[in-house]
Amino acid sequence: MKKVINKTENIVTDMLEGFVQAHAQTINFSSKSERVLVYTRKARNKVGVVIGGGSGHEPLFLGLLGKGLADAAVIGNIFAAPTPAAILAAIKEADTGQGVICIFGNYAGDVLNFEMGKELAELEGLKVVNVAVRDDVASSQNKLERRGIAGDLFMIKIIGAIAASGASLDECRRLAQKTAEKLISIGVGIAPGTNP
Repeated sequence: MKKVINKTENIVTDMLEGFVQAHAQTINFSSKSERVLVYTRKARNKVGVVIGGGSGHEPLFLGLLGKGLADAAVIGNIFAAPTPAAILAAIKEADTGQGVICIFGNYAGDVLNFEMGKELAELEGLKVVNVAVRDDVASSQNKLERRGIAGDLFMIKIIGAIAASGASLDECRRLAQKTAEKLISIGVGIAPGTNP
C-alpha cells in the first residue's frame, strides 16, 4: 500500500492538524491535550458525549464531532488506545455540569484507559459513564468479548441525539446499554491492515 505522509512519527499529529484546519469553524484542539478535538458549538446544560480510540479508523472518531453527535474526541496512536490523561482532558472539555458519557470500542487498551480516565474524572467530582460497544459477532460468541466495529457509528449517533434532546445521564446510560445489547455486525477483512 502506498501512503502520502511527511514523517511516520508525526502522522497522527499531521492528520489532526489537517482536520482542524479543514473544519476550523466548528472543530478545534483542546487547550488541555493535543490529542483531543472539541466541537466548538456544543450546547450548554446537556450530557457531554466523549468518543475515542486509536487512529487508523478514520473518519471514526474525529469525523463524528458535531451537533447531535459527540462533543469531544480523544485520539490515540495508530491502532492504540488514547492515554488516560487525554481521556480526562476530553471529559473535562465535554462536561457542562450534567455528566459525561464516554463511548468506545471493546478493546483491552480502550477499556482499561477509559476506565482510568473515568476514575481520574470522578476524583475531581465529575459524573462519568463508560459504555463499550461490542457488536462484532465474528470476533466472539461471548457478547462481553466482542469487538466494537461498525456499531460505534450507530451508538454515537443515537446517544449524541438523545443527549442533545436534554436527556439525563442516567437516561443516556440506559439507552446506551439497550443499544449495545441490540447492535450486531460482522467484521470482514479483504486485506490486512498496514501500519505506516
